[in-house]
Amino acid sequence: MTGEPDQGAAGSTSDPFGPTGHDETPTGPTADPSSGAAVQGTSTVWQRVIVTAADEAMGHLDDLADRLRTAGMDVERVLGMGVITGSVPLERRAALVEVDGVAGVEDERTFSTPPPPSDIQ
Repeated sequence: MTGEPDQGAAGSTSDPFGPTGHDETPTGPTADPSSGAAVQGTSTVWQRVIVTAADEAMGHLDDLADRLRTAGMDVERVLGMGVITGSVPLERRAALVEVDGVAGVEDERTFSTPPPPSDIQ
């Protein structure tokens, strides 16, 4: 045992907690199992989101990310093309649209294919 997390074929860890530190297994009535977008921790359901910056915020994405954090978002990535990804408690999601510099907020969708040995490819 090396102390390293168990790595799968694609290099992902078997740890059920992703980069946000929240349980990313969709469960319960608020989760959409086909999208994997809703995540549920111990008591708060988190929604993975993609935030698009308004034109006037393009040169100040780090400031926008700070404002999103203040609004309750757990920011994962700030991409230079005006996109910020992360997760937010469902009850705080609507507040993100009101943050100065936000052009839009979309729920993140995830897709995957079955592993190679499965019957359906």
